[in-house]
Amino acid sequence: MYIGDQLGDVVAANNAGWVSVAFTKGLHTRDKLAEGQPDHWIKKPSNILGLPILKKETTDDK
Repeated sequence: MYIGDQLGDVVAANNAGWVSVAFTKGLHTRDKLAEGQPDHWIKKPSNILGLPILKKETTDDK
């Protein structure tokens, strides 16, 4: 799981096969973060506790 507040963070997490979480109260706007298609959204740090910890399936997992 990778949590970021910038589009590049979300893109990097997705490219690495990690679960991406966009933090909407950071540097980039929600609209900008949406371009990276994050798996989850959080508005405040305590929201992390409510996220399911997931692992994206890759071809290596099959």
